[in-house]
Amino acid sequence: MTSAIIEEGCNIENCIVGSRAVVKRGSVLKNCLIGPSYAVEEGTKKENQHLTNADGFMEIDIQ
Repeated sequence: MTSAIIEEGCNIENCIVGSRAVVKRGSVLKNCLIGPSYAVEEGTKKENQHLTNADGFMEIDIQ
């Protein structure tokens, strides 16, 4: 079950993205804090690689 779906082409900055969220392709994430079980679709841009897992504030690796 997904808690949030962020549509294609959205710009997301300085936000907390909750658990089980899905960000559609073409979106831009910048300085975001993300929850566990997070999914990023191919073609999503991650600026400055400041994506952080909200669970313990550990950096995560998104391919």
